[in-house]
Amino acid sequence: QRAIDVTGPNVTAEEQLALYEYERLNLPAAIVHYQEALAIDPTDAAAEAQIGSALVSLESCAAAMPHLEAAIRLNPKLSAAYGNLGRCLRQQMDYAGAVRNFEAAIRVSPDFAELREDLALTLSKIPDRMSEAIDQFDTALRLQPQNARLHGEFGMLLASLGRRDEAIPHLEMVVDLEPLASPEILSTLNKLRAEQHRPEADSGR
Repeated sequence: QRAIDVTGPNVTAEEQLALYEYERLNLPAAIVHYQEALAIDPTDAAAEAQIGSALVSLESCAAAMPHLEAAIRLNPKLSAAYGNLGRCLRQQMDYAGAVRNFEAAIRVSPDFAELREDLALTLSKIPDRMSEAIDQFDTALRLQPQNARLHGEFGMLLASLGRRDEAIPHLEMVVDLEPLASPEILSTLNKLRAEQHRPEADSGR
């Protein structure tokens, strides 16, 4: 703020103030400072992307999308903007549009596991692209093998597809990584284990 008082409005100072408010989770104040940065430099792609990100966090995708689209026009290498736009489109059930944006994000940041996760979750909504969803989960887990959330999502997807023996190790990994796993995970894991042992019990009668 002192820099602005001394030198007048400038992009760097406004972005630093925005970042300060962002870290304090004061997103409306952060948005105001990013808007001030854009008023000084309308070509500031990072400010557009950050406004969009903040609005997504505030669950206002309708307001976020124009900023995310503007950020991508200004800088097609902003993977976070593609990712947030993909999440908004998925929320609107535009799965094809979401997939395009997640794929664009991954072309920029191929080793970002969260983008692979988002793409997998979206592909799993499209029946004829389920094998691609599984491939993306596999890739995400190679990048982050200790990610309990990824194991849980993948395990639950495999369970829903009737792929019991593949699902169980992922759900067991969730329990190993997070002893307080969700009741849904625990219930599904117990059900699958029971099914796995039922043929042995039946054959012993």
